[in-house]
Amino acid sequence: MLIPQRRSTLAELWFAFTSSYSATSVQEGAEIEDYLRTVQPVLRELLKYIESIEFSVEVGLAAGVTLYKRYLDENPKVQELKNLCKERAIAVFLLGHMLDLVTRKFDPQYRNPLEDAMVTYLYCITSAYPDLTKSAIACARMMKETFWVKLYIDKYLS
Repeated sequence: MLIPQRRSTLAELWFAFTSSYSATSVQEGAEIEDYLRTVQPVLRELLKYIESIEFSVEVGLAAGVTLYKRYLDENPKVQELKNLCKERAIAVFLLGHMLDLVTRKFDPQYRNPLEDAMVTYLYCITSAYPDLTKSAIACARMMKETFWVKLYIDKYLS
């Protein structure tokens, strides 16, 4: 018998996120804003690629979660995003972006087209900041009609 998984509320996610946020790894406010302005074009291009059909097709060819993760490990653009996530402000932004993906509409007769992006963001955030794992998993589990999200969490994050 399957045990139903409890869904987190946005308030619970926010509390989990803010309680894991540490100001020690973040620079002063003005410096952070300057840094974010400089990486914004690169970040925008990476998110556009990761949320594209092209990326979804490439990663979707994986014949199992191990090959799926290997693809993430070897994809240069995913690795670039993973390196950007080493700056906590970027990881926190990406966590908020995951919440945005959850709210996007799609045709429920088909698989969720943003599922691969969700797994990729989960991979990047949890690789850079293990203390954000609970928050990232909670966001990812909120996404409907997913297959890879559950497999990835079960194999690598549980």
